Amino acid sequence: MDTKIKKFLDSNRIKYEVIKHRKVYTAFNSAETQHASVKHVVKTVFVKFPRPVMLLADGDKVDGALVCVPAGKRVDLKKIAKSINDLQATNYKLLAKKDLKTKKPAKITAKLANEKDIIKRLKTKVGLISPFGQVFGLPVLLDKKLIANKKLIVSAGSYTESLEISAKDYIKIAKPIMGNYTE
Repeated sequence: MDTKIKKFLDSNRIKYEVIKHRKVYTAFNSAETQHASVKHVVKTVFVKFPRPVMLLADGDKVDGALVCVPAGKRVDLKKIAKSINDLQATNYKLLAKKDLKTKKPAKITAKLANEKDIIKRLKTKVGLISPFGQVFGLPVLLDKKLIANKKLIVSAGSYTESLEISAKDYIKIAKPIMGNYTE
């Protein structure tokens, strides 16, 4: 288990179970190996934006986000971009009321980060991205299909270990932006 993830969970007093398994490189293979439903296993991908965007009304800008979807689903980049653009528009309205100099944000697109981007920005490898955005200084977009589960199985930052965590606890600490992010 990645030490940053362990430290993050332990410092937030989150209960989790470490699940050891054979070496796997994808969330889908993780589900197969653990004989778990792909609906409970979380696939986390790093999505980049062409320029920094403001997702929260605090004014901070980010260069990307972690997107969490069920392991058996594909990420829909158009839905992600629409969600980001809608959030930017809402935040613009809130901030423009306080500061008349606030510029209206331009629409953005979203793209999956490549291996080089993942290594550089997240300091990890493909297949090891955990869904805890705070560890990477990134917001989390969580697909609504995952919140129906009592338990989630997520990456522990290891090819041979996963974590089982309650969905309620995950949502509490990740503070995700929920939406429909799959095809």
